Amino acid sequence: MKPLLFPFTVISRSMAEALADGFGVAPVVAAPSRRHLPETIGTLADKGLVEVVFPASGDDRLDEIQEQFYEWARLHPSDDLLNLAASMDAVPFYDESKPSRIRSEILDRGVSRPSSEPETLTAARVLLLLAQEADMQAEEVEEGLYHLKGQQRTLAQTLMGPDFEDGPAAADTGTPAGPRDPGIHQPRHRIRAWSRLTLEADDPSPLWVTPSRAVFDEVLEMAPSSAAIIAQMPFPDAGASSAATSDSLWDRLAREDCSDKPIEGLEGINEKQPATSFRLLAALIPDCPPPELLRMLAGLEEADAPVKKRQTPWRNTLVTCVTSGS
Repeated sequence: MKPLLFPFTVISRSMAEALADGFGVAPVVAAPSRRHLPETIGTLADKGLVEVVFPASGDDRLDEIQEQFYEWARLHPSDDLLNLAASMDAVPFYDESKPSRIRSEILDRGVSRPSSEPETLTAARVLLLLAQEADMQAEEVEEGLYHLKGQQRTLAQTLMGPDFEDGPAAADTGTPAGPRDPGIHQPRHRIRAWSRLTLEADDPSPLWVTPSRAVFDEVLEMAPSSAAIIAQMPFPDAGASSAATSDSLWDRLAREDCSDKPIEGLEGINEKQPATSFRLLAALIPDCPPPELLRMLAGLEEADAPVKKRQTPWRNTLVTCVTSGS
């Protein structure tokens, strides 16, 4: 069973390697556009560390619409582009290209306009492209701060000689103490857009994985109240095997009726174990197969955006979070 990365379209090499090692198979990345696939993701795909799928086709309008958002950002630098993109399906960006017309339509938010299925999908793809660029920029900044911290430590060692102690005071450079949560900004908008895009995929996996605790918590809040945490554990290191993350266990949990009986096979998973580089948090959403959960997370009713329904072998959806640190 392949883990499906959500709601991101980019992933670091270290996280991709951790997911491939821990789950035993490369994670699947749902990309919003072939034309805008990041070079880093292409490289990871070439190395077999991720599998890229393109649920939606047709990129001709995305460049134009994205440029309209950037024009808005240049005119209104204090506004949040992700917030704007999230309301895009209520604004006719598709028929008008002049920034002045866009501004007037956005300001007129009291007018109710019906959204057709193609427009909600296009809106989701544009939002994911904007989030993708923001994520890549944030990753570059974080890497720069990490290298700067290393240079400062090296300089301190050179100046202070053998008396240098790499303790909290010496290492303090003003950078965050822990890793950045990539989904802390606008998690609900991201989830909604990713879900709308992934609805177009053929038989989406029931095993989802995110590197963001903020996103994980948001999905459980949006999901049915019966969703329950089933595992908290160190994620297996490279080459390690674990019954708790075996493919057979995930497959069984996705197929069985788990709503009114204890889940078997999880003995010892939640016991305290030595810390590893990554940790896993897993929740099971019973009686909610992936297409049904995706539709709900995308904010779609049965009468809205009539996505073609497909048969699925899955009964439940498994939502997992893998984060670095103990």
